[in-house]
Amino acid sequence: MTSSEIEAFLAVCEYKNISRAAQALFISQSSLSTRVRILEQELGCPLLLRGRGRREMTLTEQGEKFYPLALEYAGLVKKMQALGGESKKGRLRVSSSNSLGTYLFTKVYERFMETTPGAVLEIQDLKIGSDLRSVEEGMTDLAFVAGQSESPKVLSRPVFAEPFVLVCAAGTEFSGPVELSRLRVDRELYVNWCDEFIRWHRGVFGAEARPQLKLEIMSQLEFFVMKKESWAVVPASVARGLAAGGAARCCAVSFPLPRRVTHCLFRPGEMENPFAVQLLCCLREVLANGDFGEIEVLT
Repeated sequence: MTSSEIEAFLAVCEYKNISRAAQALFISQSSLSTRVRILEQELGCPLLLRGRGRREMTLTEQGEKFYPLALEYAGLVKKMQALGGESKKGRLRVSSSNSLGTYLFTKVYERFMETTPGAVLEIQDLKIGSDLRSVEEGMTDLAFVAGQSESPKVLSRPVFAEPFVLVCAAGTEFSGPVELSRLRVDRELYVNWCDEFIRWHRGVFGAEARPQLKLEIMSQLEFFVMKKESWAVVPASVARGLAAGGAARCCAVSFPLPRRVTHCLFRPGEMENPFAVQLLCCLREVLANGDFGEIEVLT
């Protein structure tokens, strides 16, 4: 269970109404309901009585027993976060997706360490969804993710946008602007990059399309993209990394491709941390030096 799930449960207890509780947390009703449902699944018992005709949410017998424990848990989290505020001085904890961390952010981290002597940089590898919870709970200072994230405790700022690029194995016989009809889905290397990419892929190839291989880790993409006739649609920063390593080449296309917008997640007040500000400055400098010319800086 997470602090956001406990917080959602306590809000429903306070306001006795899903709509009012969601408004108080600045999240949608569906998001709040999902958090409470996940909490109930983890506990293995219902906490709230639901049903048509109920004007107010009420607690089940298990919910009555869980309520004081939830209050105690929330209080302990606040105390732990206050304690962590002292120990994090001189340290910056950053997370990014595997694709960003492999090709773009290594250069950002390198520049940060060169320009910020005495700083301790902790690079985290978090799954999608875990990064938001980690920022919420004060375990991560800056998280870089594709798309926006919704939380009353976390701010989301767009930092850069990059187009998608078609890449293929060096020996693949693609010449000139590649026509969409030449892309065989059974030779595709598919990565779930972001919601925009998923919508584009479904619109172009259909919801029933079956790519040759679905991947998550960039080292695996580097290996399989070298196979003749294999191809993938990847963000520009990934395309540059693959091409620089000799694993693939970039191809011009005759059809439109989507773009990926990367957001920075952080807690209110985090930008008073000079290390956080410096890392964002290093990101802008890396993007401005020409190595990633296709990327548009948004902040």
